[in-house]
Amino acid sequence: MATMRRQRLNSTSIRSAGYDEFSQDLEVEFANGKIYRYHDVPYELYVSFKRASSKGRFINWRIKNTFPYTEMENRNDVNRRYRATGINEESRR
Repeated sequence: MATMRRQRLNSTSIRSAGYDEFSQDLEVEFANGKIYRYHDVPYELYVSFKRASSKGRFINWRIKNTFPYTEMENRNDVNRRYRATGINEESRR
């Protein structure tokens, strides 16, 4: 899966989020560093999420148990895995 561009959010539980209109994927990076990509999320729901006063509550109530998701590797996990194998991420590019 390709990396999705995310925007920083003003939220205590969510660090950043991004949306792909073509695939209707919503990618959310939580404050704990975990990243989830929710599939088949309608654009209108993404707009409502961005406008929500509590983005964490919105995700919990409207997204989490409604849409299928994939847990993504965060950058720290990828770097840790490559350090363990003696490969750095920059040399992969």
